Amino acid sequence: MLALVLDYGLRPEQLSPGWHLVLPGAAVFGGFLALGAGLALGVTLAWSRA
Repeated sequence: MLALVLDYGLRPEQLSPGWHLVLPGAAVFGGFLALGAGLALGVTLAWSRA
C-alpha cells in the first residue's frame, strides 16, 4: 500500500507510473495488492529459511 500512496498520492503526476491511464482503477489496485502480497511472501520465506 505504501507504493500505491507514493506513486499516486505524493508524487507529481508527471512522475507517476501511468498505469491509471490504460487500466481500470480496480486493476491498478489489484496490481499493487499482488505486489505487496508477493513481497510479504518473499520476506516470510526468507525469514523461515534463515
